[in-house]
This record gives sequence, C-alpha cells and structure tokens, in this order.
Amino acid sequence: MHKPLIATTLFVLAATSTPALAVCPVCNAAVRFNQTLAACFQTRVDGELRRLRAEGRGFVIVDLSDCKKVGDRGGLPTGPVKDAAAPALDASFVADDAGLRCLGDAIATHPGELDPSVLFDLTRICS
Repeated sequence: MHKPLIATTLFVLAATSTPALAVCPVCNAAVRFNQTLAACFQTRVDGELRRLRAEGRGFVIVDLSDCKKVGDRGGLPTGPVKDAAAPALDASFVADDAGLRCLGDAIATHPGELDPSVLFDLTRICS
C-alpha cells in the first residue's frame, strides 16, 4: 500500500541529493560535429538559449538537420565513396544552458577545421 509513497520519497531524495552543478540527466554527454554543423550551431546558439529560457524545461532539443552541406549542389557524388564506418554526426542533440554555452565556447576555441573525428565530450570539457 505504501509503495507509491516510498518510490516518490526515494525519487525526491535522489533529486535533492545531486549536486547543484550536476550534468543534465537527459542531455547528450558528447556531441560530434563537422565544420558545417559547428558553424550552423554557432549561428543558432543564442536563439537556442532564448528558447531554453522561454520553454522553462531546463533543456532544449537542438535540431541542426536543416543545415546545408557546404558545396552541396544536389548532384551525384563524384569523389570516392565515404567510409561506412565513419562516426555519425549529431545533427540533433539535447542540451541545457551550461552545455549550450560550453559547446559554443569549445567550437569557438577549437584549433583548425572540424572533421567527424572530433568529439566534444561535454562531461569533460564543461566541468
């Protein structure tokens, strides 16, 4: 009979015992961009921060899937076939305020061009 009360109490205790600066539990721990997605994110980060405040959830789902590929004219590929084992890029991800700001700063200070081998580990660089 008291199982719902016990579960609720345990949830409240777990939620209140986490540190104030804990990582968002639903947010991506890492994000992988290429140069195009990184540039697109940089142009949208301020808008995502405004949306985050307006929605009041504590996180936003960032969707960069409509970002155009540099040099994409819609023709057939002419170069070598890309490696099927190439790391997948994150055209959408979940982030909180700290994650958005940290990722924006990490992209701005990243030396050189970004390729899919660059992984922004938010749990490491945003702590």
